[in-house]
Amino acid sequence: MEHDLDIVKRFATRVVVSSGWVVAVASPQEADKYVL
Repeated sequence: MEHDLDIVKRFATRVVVSSGWVVAVASPQEADKYVL
């Protein structure tokens, strides 16, 4: 699970940079929902 969270965090950061979602960086949990 820790690895998954790390990957999600990295992926979320990339998505934020690509789409410009600051919420993802501010809320990792929300990012997990968006990624899923």
